[in-house]
Parts: sequence; structure tokens; C-alpha cells
Amino acid sequence: MREKEREAWLKTALAPGLDAPTLVRLLQALGDPELLLHADYAAVSRAAGDAAARALRAVDDDRVAEASAWLGRTPDAFLLPIVDDAYPAALIEAGVAPPVLFGRGNRAVLQEDALWITGMTHADAEALRDAREMGAAAARAGLVVTTTLADGIEAEAAQGVLDAGGRLLVWFATGPNRVFPKSNLETVRRALATGSLILTPHPPGEAVSEAALGLRTACAAAYARGILVVADERRGRAVEAARQAAQFGRDVFAVPGSIHAVGSKGPHQLIREGAKLAESVLDLLDEWSGRHNARLSGGVR
Repeated sequence: MREKEREAWLKTALAPGLDAPTLVRLLQALGDPELLLHADYAAVSRAAGDAAARALRAVDDDRVAEASAWLGRTPDAFLLPIVDDAYPAALIEAGVAPPVLFGRGNRAVLQEDALWITGMTHADAEALRDAREMGAAAARAGLVVTTTLADGIEAEAAQGVLDAGGRLLVWFATGPNRVFPKSNLETVRRALATGSLILTPHPPGEAVSEAALGLRTACAAAYARGILVVADERRGRAVEAARQAAQFGRDVFAVPGSIHAVGSKGPHQLIREGAKLAESVLDLLDEWSGRHNARLSGGVR
């Protein structure tokens, strides 16, 4: 990407309140970002309203310069605008696509099926062991595991993936040059060194916020082909993420457990709601393989 083109995308990405659908309308009406930034206020307002025109005039040039400098000095960093062929179509189809994604690492990961392995933060030893084994099994099966690296189940599953030589797609709720929680710094370094990928809608330097955490969950839920809940409370964060993934049309799998374990309450609730019971990664691979074979044979499953 040319420097001027990159700067134009950064300015549109950092325009406060300019969402992806509005940006797409502007690009369709006025052309590429470089032309868009040179369009007058009236033309932008006619294409997408006064709010969009004001947003483009309110861009913080210092933030643009900071983001551009970071991209220029970071060898494995890249900018992925919504019009790029490599931009995840799943985010666009789900209606949660940020105008631009900042990335670090191996872009080839975007071409692979991804499974989100998630669960509660304060899990017991058995659930953590299950998460690590599930992560390793997914990696050995050739799946990319997408993750937010939340403490507990997700962090443990990520370790299993990396131990088995697999790849992660990590969603950040901060800029690409910050790690949250900080306890994951070494995991992130290890992931980048072994062919994984980091994506975030937030520019370099951006700190975590409640809104950013919500967007991170939505992106992870929309991106993954399926979500596997290993352990969670009945009304836990992972259960809500699984319901969001189901709304996006993604497959939901849940690991059953003891009726006395708090961490089994969430998966059991999801199974009652229609999630597929999964005792191992083989269960979901069989599901996906069976569906693929049914399509090939013209059958219905």
C-alpha cells in the first residue's frame, strides 16, 4: 500500500463515529479514500449526511501520524481496509465490520477455518486441562483457533494450540501495539514468532474500554466458523458470546460436565438451547465433515 493511500485510509478509519456502512456509501459515491478526503463538505453531506462530513473534518492528525509511523517501523504490521479482498467477509455479512483492521503477523491465517475455544475466567483444574487439550487437538486437526486471550479457558486453550505447533488468530480490544491483559505478553510474542495473526479495529496506542471489549467479542463471534464453550456459568461471558455467534449463524458446541460443577451450568444450558454436545474436537470435525459430505451428495442434514 502506498504511503498516501495508507494515510488516507488511516484518516477515514480514525474519523470519529464514521462506521463501515457509511464509509462504503461514501466510497461508492465519491471514489477511493484519497478522493474522499479532498471532497468538499457539501459533497460528503449529500452522500452520507452532515454527521459523516463533520467526522471527516474532526480527524486527529496526531493520531494519524502515530499510527502511520507505527505501521512504517513494524515489519509484520499491515492495514486491512474493508474493500481489501483479504478483509474477512464474515464480519461484513454479520454487520460488525470495522472500516479498517490493524494487523500483525501471518495474513495467510485469514484463509483458514477458525474455531473459537472459550469459557470462564476462573475455571477449575479439570476444565483448564480440557481447554488445553482441546486447543492442541484443534491445532493437530489443522484448524486455526481464534481467541481473545481472556484469562482462564481461552488463555489455556491458546497455550495448547501453540504447544502443538498450531496457529492463533488473536482479537485485541486495544491497539495492535498493546496487550490486554498484560499477562498475555509472552503468549503474544510466541504466537507472532510461530505464524499466528493479530487483528484489531483499534489504532496503535488505543487503550482498552468497555465498548472495545464488546466489539472484540462481536468480531470473534462473527469471524469463527464455530464456537466451543468448555466451561462457564449459566449467565457467563462465554455463554453470551455463544448466543451472539448463533445469531450470526455460526455453529455452537458445548462440553458437558458434572451436574454439580458451576462451570458445567453454562454448557448444559447451551445444549438445552440447541448447541451441539462436544466431548472432543473430533465431534465438531465429524459435524463439519458430515455436513460437507451431505452437500456433495445432494443430501440435507
